[in-house]
Amino acid sequence: MAYRGLDRDAEAVEAFKEAIRLEPDNASAHEDLGWAYFGLDRYAEAVEAFKEAIRLEPDNASAHFGLGLTHLMSGNRGAALDEYRTLRKLDRELAESLFKFIYP
Repeated sequence: MAYRGLDRDAEAVEAFKEAIRLEPDNASAHEDLGWAYFGLDRYAEAVEAFKEAIRLEPDNASAHFGLGLTHLMSGNRGAALDEYRTLRKLDRELAESLFKFIYP
């Protein structure tokens, strides 16, 4: 979405919440909400948004990456490793990127 990358995460949160209100089963909107929360360091909310995206779309590799990275930023390396293991089955390149964050 256009908000990402423009340092407008607070505005993005509201836009994605509205998108989800209109289309609650939109996995992409939940994932984008997760990234917006991540950009605001609101990790607990980011985790919930990424988890909902994954519930709606279990093979969504970028949502698993976001969840793993958010767990890592929250200090939960074990949960980040769990996401790495899942991600290896979905997208090896993204999995390796996550691994480099876990073990720099």
